[in-house]
Amino acid sequence: MKDILGPIIGVLAGLFGLAAVALAAWELDHVYMVWQASSYESQLANKIDKTYRLVGAMNASNLSNSAAINGGMVPEGLLTGDGSTLKGPWSGSTVAVSGLASGGFQSAWTGVSAHDCTSFAGGHRSNGGVTINGTTITFGTGGDTASQIASACNGSSSGTVTITFLYPA
Repeated sequence: MKDILGPIIGVLAGLFGLAAVALAAWELDHVYMVWQASSYESQLANKIDKTYRLVGAMNASNLSNSAAINGGMVPEGLLTGDGSTLKGPWSGSTVAVSGLASGGFQSAWTGVSAHDCTSFAGGHRSNGGVTINGTTITFGTGGDTASQIASACNGSSSGTVTITFLYPA
């Protein structure tokens, strides 16, 4: 009996070790995707803002994915090559930029992993706030925005969420 117990414990310890490594790799993958998406969002917002301000007053009301691509405002990593679709780092995720009636613009990220929602939405502060699955959260209003973001992210019954960053004129 003692001869069997040692190898069994060794195998179980090895399996637990492999599970821990797999879990750590999975978590690192999510951290990387949030970092990548945050970087793309910052670049996209800055390029759109600078491009429209260079031509005078900010008025991006006619902005679209195609206009942003043709204007060189889209980071290389978001491009798919079809001239109109922007892809996010999550499997099946997309990004749509569009103008607002006020002259500002927004970027809507669909298919964002619910696991990464709070980190992504809370890690990028757009001056017009953020909308998560239809719930609008405004930064700097004195409220507990971290809790509001977490609540909106956890309100999704599916495994993905839609996050829209708002940039008023």
